[in-house]
Amino acid sequence: MIGPIRLAMGIEETRLLIVLGTAHPLQMAENCPSHERNIDDPLYAQLIKHFLKESVIPVDFVFEEASGCGPTAAEKIADSLRVKYMDIDPHPDKRHSDGLSRGTGQTLNPPFDLVTRMFVDEQTKREEFWAQRIAKGQFQAGLVICGLVHSLSLSQRLTMQGFEVHAHYYVPYDKLCRRSHSV
Repeated sequence: MIGPIRLAMGIEETRLLIVLGTAHPLQMAENCPSHERNIDDPLYAQLIKHFLKESVIPVDFVFEEASGCGPTAAEKIADSLRVKYMDIDPHPDKRHSDGLSRGTGQTLNPPFDLVTRMFVDEQTKREEFWAQRIAKGQFQAGLVICGLVHSLSLSQRLTMQGFEVHAHYYVPYDKLCRRSHSV
């Protein structure tokens, strides 16, 4: 539990990070090569606002894996509420300048073209890079938005750095799948 009582007791306050893993189309990155797949989900926007306004302590910094493709829905919301924002992931074409690889996975061929093999070493380097950028941020409580596949491993990295981490995921399957379904 963080808060004024801990400070009054002389206990060092731990910074809070809320990690939200989600599907990238929900982030609404305007300059993403696959922006036509973006999904405008009012509930996602409402969730971001909830975390920014109604968290255990007010969120004062948003960190997002937007890969240089913003602005995103979260960035716009943060700007409107005057909350600091940082895209923690460099654009794939610029990752080399930070010692990161452009390629972090490989999509299989049909009929498995919705399956991507993740390059674990490269994804690990990215997450370590993000964790370093987050740790340098000046904030008391932050919201970290990342792809679903990163949410638990990134949460663990941040916990190991001494942050209090609350991990969440948001995956509205009914909105992500464009195929009709019968009950």
